[in-house]
Amino acid sequence: MASSRSLAHVLLCILLLPAPAPPMAAALLFGGGKSTKAGLQDMEWRPATATWYGEADGDGSDGGACGYGTLVDVVPMKARVGSVSPVLFKDGEGCGACYKVKCLDHGICSRRAVTVIVTDECPGGMCGGGRTHFDLSGAAFSRMAVAGAGSRLRDRGQLSVVFRRTACKYGGKSIAFRVNEGSTNFWLSLLVEFEDGEGDLGSMQIKQPCPPRHVRRAECRHFLHPSSSLIASQSSFPDVSSARHRPLPTRRVQLITVALTSFPSVASEVFGVSRGGKQEAKDTWWWNDEVQRAIKEKKECFKRLHLDKSATNIEGYKIAKRAAKRAVSVAKGQTYDNLYQRLSTKEGEKDIYRMARIREQKTRDINQIKCIKDGETEIEEALKRMKSGKAMGHDSIPIEANSVEWLDMKHVWGATWCLVRGPLVGPFSVRLTTLSGRKTLTARDVIPKNWRPKATYTSRLNFDVSL
Repeated sequence: MASSRSLAHVLLCILLLPAPAPPMAAALLFGGGKSTKAGLQDMEWRPATATWYGEADGDGSDGGACGYGTLVDVVPMKARVGSVSPVLFKDGEGCGACYKVKCLDHGICSRRAVTVIVTDECPGGMCGGGRTHFDLSGAAFSRMAVAGAGSRLRDRGQLSVVFRRTACKYGGKSIAFRVNEGSTNFWLSLLVEFEDGEGDLGSMQIKQPCPPRHVRRAECRHFLHPSSSLIASQSSFPDVSSARHRPLPTRRVQLITVALTSFPSVASEVFGVSRGGKQEAKDTWWWNDEVQRAIKEKKECFKRLHLDKSATNIEGYKIAKRAAKRAVSVAKGQTYDNLYQRLSTKEGEKDIYRMARIREQKTRDINQIKCIKDGETEIEEALKRMKSGKAMGHDSIPIEANSVEWLDMKHVWGATWCLVRGPLVGPFSVRLTTLSGRKTLTARDVIPKNWRPKATYTSRLNFDVSL
């Protein structure tokens, strides 16, 4: 069962589309900053509703959608967890955020607010319809009552409450990273724990050390100053307006003119004209013969319709379109059923690793220096200066010769992030950026070279507890 779950997580990470990186320029330069105006507004008390679930004095969810697992049963999360409606859960981006919640009936409610950590999502019911709702653990719900009135407050079931964002405080804990089960050198999945301050994450990146030169030099990225004079002068490029270039013969100009005017019209008549506009790339690897025939027939009908918009052609195109949709639906369903069955086998696991390697190769930077074959010595001298620490870049910033890029991890769900690339070599540095205030934190070499799945590695850092 655990193996199947791990394979499903790997496949989900592989199929995820790259998420756009949040604007982090200022945060990366200055290591964070003040919260935005939206973050300051979170300090205001806002109306909501609250219920409770689980045992009367229990901790609430068993792990929850954020993926914290057994952490919800121990201090500092114990008795402070709760699930929230999708408005606050934000597809998992709200995991780890902290809120103060208090009820308003002074006859039974304490004036003290209870601090709740988001660990789960409550879908439907009171949590649906765009409402703001907290479904708290029994222990957290009871703490909103005056002394001795916890059971009476729970008997109410649903309460009108007010809430506001607050800084997370884990009592001296440092940020930790748990390597999820199933992680390999080609698929790395991490869970972030005990994040002080804003609690939510907007982006997560890792960086691996540059391998030794004799092992994999191509993995190291070498940067040169933009103004480096590797090109001697503009005379290196030919001037097409120069008298040295003979004008084209008149006959050739006539042929080019005919081609430019005639070819488009002939191509339009033979191949038809597309509808225009932006089209998304479609997966066609699973198309069988029946699907290809149906798609071809639909295209032929569309060409006839483009030339003659008669009632017969319109009806024929509609029929062909429905037939193509039906064929695509049937073939796609059968293909994916077979795929999921194959993933539960040993061969399916090998396919996942093969897809990960192919994906990594396609995204590899083609500008990485693999060899130097120029007759000049500028590049070699620049690399020597960088290795000796004497090379200076723009604004006198030292240039690192053996630096590697930060790799963006993808948000899978909850507090879990993953990266499909490889082979990955530790130790790993991790850089976190908060979602609300764009504050950054970098834990250097926090995950060791000999890391292993299901292990937790603790840094010596944490965010500022202020919002």
